Amino acid sequence: MAAGIATLRVLAAHDSYQRLGNASEKVASIFADAARATGVPIQTTSIGGMWGFFLADSPVTDLSGATKAASAAFPRLFHALLEAGIYIAPSPYESNFVSRAHGDSELELTDSAVHRAFERAFR
Repeated sequence: MAAGIATLRVLAAHDSYQRLGNASEKVASIFADAARATGVPIQTTSIGGMWGFFLADSPVTDLSGATKAASAAFPRLFHALLEAGIYIAPSPYESNFVSRAHGDSELELTDSAVHRAFERAFR
């Protein structure tokens, strides 16, 4: 337990939570921009180090909306992302996460890779 408390103190002292939140917002924004560029409807969200998306026209607020959003488009995008070096959760119902390793240069690489993947999957 002492190690856990020490880890939490180090994380708090180094602005880790703010950095994680900023990185999650950036990744969600990258996905939204790439979807917009290819005409794909998308709903994104992020909080803390967690982010997610649904390929949907309107906000997903319940199981019915999530089920409708889990279309054949998700597997196409998932595999295009894998080919581009972006590893997300394999189900449209799961959340995705960033880490302290996701800095500015990693987010720039993510941006170009996600845009390529959307192009490959939907054009």
